[in-house]
Amino acid sequence: MPSKEWRYSRDFTMPPSLDLHWELPGGPLPTELMILLIERGVRTAESATAFLSVEHYTPALPSDLPHLDKAVEYIKKLVNQGNKCILVWGDFDVDGQTATALWVEGLRRLGLSVEYHIPSRQTDSHGVQPHRLKQLIQATKPDLLLICDTGSTANDAVDYANTQGVPVIIADHHELLPDLPKAHALVNVHHLPREDHPLCTLSGVGVSYMVLKALYDALGRGSEASRFLDLVALGLVADVVPLIRDTRYLLQLGLRAAHQTQRVGLLALCEQLQLLPATLTSTDIGFRIAPPLNALGRLDDARKSVELLTTTDRTTAQILAAQADGFNRQRRNLTRQTLEAAQEQIQTDPSLLEWEVLVLSHPNWHSGVIGIVASQLAEQYHKPVALLVSADEGIIRGSVRGAPGYSVGEALTRISDILENYGGHEGAGGLGIQAERLPMLRRRLSQAFATTKQNAPPPSLLIEGQLDLEQLTLDFGYQLQRLAPFGEGNPIPNFCSRDLALVSAAKLGADSQHRRLTIENRAGYRQTVLWWNSAELPLPEGRFDLAYTLDVTTYKGERQLQIVLEDWVQIEAPALSLRLPPEILDCRTGSPAEVLAQVRASDPDAQIWAEGFPKAQSLGLPLSELLPAETLVILTAPPTPERLAEAMEKVHPRRVYWVAAPPPLMTLTDYLGLLGKLAEVIVTQQDGQASVSQFVERLGQSPTVIRLGFEYLAASGTFGVQIGSRGKITLTASSYPSNDKMSLYERLEQAWNESVAYRNYLRRVDPHTLL
Repeated sequence: MPSKEWRYSRDFTMPPSLDLHWELPGGPLPTELMILLIERGVRTAESATAFLSVEHYTPALPSDLPHLDKAVEYIKKLVNQGNKCILVWGDFDVDGQTATALWVEGLRRLGLSVEYHIPSRQTDSHGVQPHRLKQLIQATKPDLLLICDTGSTANDAVDYANTQGVPVIIADHHELLPDLPKAHALVNVHHLPREDHPLCTLSGVGVSYMVLKALYDALGRGSEASRFLDLVALGLVADVVPLIRDTRYLLQLGLRAAHQTQRVGLLALCEQLQLLPATLTSTDIGFRIAPPLNALGRLDDARKSVELLTTTDRTTAQILAAQADGFNRQRRNLTRQTLEAAQEQIQTDPSLLEWEVLVLSHPNWHSGVIGIVASQLAEQYHKPVALLVSADEGIIRGSVRGAPGYSVGEALTRISDILENYGGHEGAGGLGIQAERLPMLRRRLSQAFATTKQNAPPPSLLIEGQLDLEQLTLDFGYQLQRLAPFGEGNPIPNFCSRDLALVSAAKLGADSQHRRLTIENRAGYRQTVLWWNSAELPLPEGRFDLAYTLDVTTYKGERQLQIVLEDWVQIEAPALSLRLPPEILDCRTGSPAEVLAQVRASDPDAQIWAEGFPKAQSLGLPLSELLPAETLVILTAPPTPERLAEAMEKVHPRRVYWVAAPPPLMTLTDYLGLLGKLAEVIVTQQDGQASVSQFVERLGQSPTVIRLGFEYLAASGTFGVQIGSRGKITLTASSYPSNDKMSLYERLEQAWNESVAYRNYLRRVDPHTLL
């Protein structure tokens, strides 16, 4: 720590020399937030009023989008003629899903027959595939092909539609080529006359909404268009477009619509995710709602997302919402596995990092998660990343993610001559290429990125305000929310507090991957801070400065201020202290329950070490979750002296309660039976992925006993097993019996007996001689 260089928006020691007495809707803002607004370019009372209140903002006209009027006029003609069919082609991300849902629902309400198609990430490439389009046109006989959130480079597909007498309208926001598709109307923000036009940052669903809104206006039904704004909010946030000018305005309206939504699918998804529709924020959409919708497109079928967002049947919506949540959990596991495999390729061949772009491929990676992993690698290595998987007919498909200073869309355009298909914008894109051209892709794409690279500053963290812990109140959080919605173009501000100390830390989450810290300033004022994905990171030591973000969340029905750690910087090393042997209280003859009651009453922060139990039934914590504390209770006897030493080193206790009770498993037969049952769960529910340390803590046995137990069961034909040098376990459903079964059992029995003997020794030895 720190992981990034801290930059400051101003000198926080200097008082502001600005007129901050503005009359604003909702009343005045705290001084710190007024200054933040000004630093973000909102420099007058009038612009601040428009920024904070949609009622005071004047949006651009939909007709500012070139060719929009032509598109509206044609669809209006079909509506008036009646009995017409429109084929909608969308994209499989959330922006494409919501744009498709908007058109499907919006056109059906106007009396049109609508069929829709979204490509499959598993079998199709980005964009509009002519062979798929041919099948759909032959099957549906449409009077119009409407392409949304894609299509701006679909020249061949549009040409085919034209030969079949099917006019094409495109509503998109992706980059344009000099040779445009010959559509009846191509409505794209890149056709706007200037780059700072209020509409220029709209996503695909934003462009589609502008066309549909203008259509409803032209038909005298403009007031009905607001029913689609909740869809617009989902797509705008999920596509991470800059939330400025009209894009921010539409999101503000969309969130307001979502708070009162009657959309059955969105209500079912909120219920599944335990979210309150009335308090939905852009953060909720980005981190809670968008991932399950995206997971349907990544791992299953994005058309289910459209069905979820357009259905009026509550049961159907609940089933689809549960499926979306389930696929999102599966997506997280696949993402972790793919990231580990990619890192292994880099470790095997470090020269891959010498290219301007990191290109990795594997035939068995899941195409639905390679974009996520590419983003993670791009952030880690600060360079563009392309991950590729095998597809049909010798084609490799891939996702490309950029880094600061690089434009993915421009780079792909420069190598379009070697690609089968592609699409993208500044930060991300997708491509298809012949498999034999993979070495050429690495070379040409590196050249393209090197040629177009712009100077970008090193990774940094912008601090936009300095606050005392006493200022961090729920009311301040509510005031900060007035600047929302936050996202790209209007990021959640980072604040800092100075000269703090860590009081305590505890791990959180199903896998204990997060932490909750208690911090304290010199005046003795304390605050609780959440630190996501920090389980393996070092805790702050000594005196430190803290960078964090603020949010208002709901917990058990109550609103509370949430402080989230972003970074910390040590300003004073911890004081050196003489380490004395701990005080030992021998509790082996007492009742463990009475000992725990006594300890918890006298020292609520005591660390209780207990292994060999299911997590829900355990009276304490496994070794991996122990934290530094004054008091350690050794509830269950460890299997080896090394594990005891590790626990003492981790906690550094001044006082030890020595209970050392035996763990639940008393016989080797019981151990093997439970190990086999747990292995079945790993295979069926966790894709066969686990670690030795997980089983050490769950079963209370030594790593040697765990390894030999798995090898023995595998030799018995129960399942297949691979155990890596770092303790990673990969299980498969079946295996063949091995001749090593008896010798493995003998080694396992010996290791088991050694652990039993050590635990018996701990029941009678003077603990002072050990600690």
